[in-house]
Amino acid sequence: KAHYPSEFMAAVLSRNLNDLKEITHFLDECKRMYIPVLGPDVNESHSTFVANKRGEIRFGMAGIKNVGEAAVQALVDERKKNGPFTSIFDLTRRVSSHNINKRCLESLARAGAFDCFENTHRAQYFYQENTDDSPFLDKIIRHTADYHARKDSMQVSLFGDEDSVHFTELNLPECRPWSKLEQLKYEKEVTGFYMSGHPLDDYQFEIEHYCNVNIDDLKQDLKPFKGKEISFAGIVIESQHKVGKTGKPFGSFVVEDYFNFIQLTVFSEEFLKWKHFLDEGQYLYIKARVESRFDNPDQLSVRVNQVMLLPEILEKFCKVVS
Repeated sequence: KAHYPSEFMAAVLSRNLNDLKEITHFLDECKRMYIPVLGPDVNESHSTFVANKRGEIRFGMAGIKNVGEAAVQALVDERKKNGPFTSIFDLTRRVSSHNINKRCLESLARAGAFDCFENTHRAQYFYQENTDDSPFLDKIIRHTADYHARKDSMQVSLFGDEDSVHFTELNLPECRPWSKLEQLKYEKEVTGFYMSGHPLDDYQFEIEHYCNVNIDDLKQDLKPFKGKEISFAGIVIESQHKVGKTGKPFGSFVVEDYFNFIQLTVFSEEFLKWKHFLDEGQYLYIKARVESRFDNPDQLSVRVNQVMLLPEILEKFCKVVS
């Protein structure tokens, strides 16, 4: 059975693969149409977005940083010829390192393209026993290279028997899986998107009940909010603590919500009061006012009046109500 809406949206997404803003827009359209868009999978993804038999859309592997067309083609051709990959060891054994290199494997792992392998998690590929130890993915690459070298040696030997060269899989290390935030951060780093959720998903109740704008509203046009008190929430994705020409400290930070991001600045006493909140990865609830700039009255800016930790506002506001 054909899934025409899924196939159509997969084609639309593929046509806009290099336009982050358009992709974001059409991903939102897929949500509205209740069409699941899944992250990349080495056993199901192709170069561009495709609809699978279940009517879900798979992220295209060519949209992953450091994964080129040649690598994707090699993966797709090999699985079509000899079936799905069963593990990272099976993949590196079957696909030449000339087509899929270390950086490519790292990006695929960070994007979740190996999540289809049973009893594994993403942190294992990057695990190091100590600071001097190599990441586990490096060990896999060396182990596979050694196998291919022995195999080639047997093939050129006069009495060589290729079947006598066995490939043994290493034991995956036992380690802590990445936190949800770590996983999402790496996904966005290599794809431009949060694939398996959003950092703010756990705070939808707070955002719905205690925020009166989203960041995209502010980025579109500040004029409707002039002179008004606004409240919004987001996660700090960038932060800089600085000292001005007069020697006074200030902080510049970028906050992102579901829809957009905004750069904000706080000065002097306010910065000193809130600076421990203004670190990358912090979830913030911000109260502000839209005012004319001091240096240019014709321009509007967002003046921050209060910064609170988003995980704490439910308890604080409930106490005020009670």
